[in-house]
Amino acid sequence: QVAVGSPAAPTSGLTQDPESSIRPGAMWDCVLGAVLGLGIGSYNARHMRECLDDTFHVGSHYSKKGATLAGEKAAPLAKKAYENAGPQAQKMYDNTAAGLKKAHETSMPYLRSAHEKTMDGLKTAQDKSVPYLKTLAGNLSKRVGDATSKA
Repeated sequence: QVAVGSPAAPTSGLTQDPESSIRPGAMWDCVLGAVLGLGIGSYNARHMRECLDDTFHVGSHYSKKGATLAGEKAAPLAKKAYENAGPQAQKMYDNTAAGLKKAHETSMPYLRSAHEKTMDGLKTAQDKSVPYLKTLAGNLSKRVGDATSKA
């Protein structure tokens, strides 16, 4: 063992433990196994097809049975949950409705005030902009008239 920080310590921070390292040819073994498995599988595809079809058929059959059984056992529990949820949902609705009504009543004076201020501001802006718009319209019509008389 080499102490950390000593001159002989590795600088990369990674040490290779010979017992836990992967041997160099392991990747090629994996690739060779995959290619060999694909070759054998394609050679025996006819025979394997029958086996796989039977497997999927049996799996489908028993999964339907299991789903039916689960549905039969879950139906009473779902009904009980629905019956218990009804009063709770009504209670939540009543509490929420009261809270929303209170919030509406509290906020309406502020909304009315904001609406009135906005409308007053729009009226003021309109009153101040009308003379400028009339002047602009007069100048524009004068220029159009001049341009048409020259043409």
